[in-house]
Amino acid sequence: MNRQYRERHGFPFIICVRHHTASTIPMGDYPALRAALSRREQAASAAPPVGAAVRRSDLSRN
Repeated sequence: MNRQYRERHGFPFIICVRHHTASTIPMGDYPALRAALSRREQAASAAPPVGAAVRRSDLSRN
């Protein structure tokens, strides 16, 4: 699945699990649903959580 996702979007499938437990990580159809998005849609939906993760990472370094 990750190879197909990378070929379609140009980056690997990544899921943020910060606010999840092992039992609440959205799997099942979720990766396939994300893979079906256009590259533009996927980038738009991924930008906010990735940005938040980067900000948390930068804040933790100070």
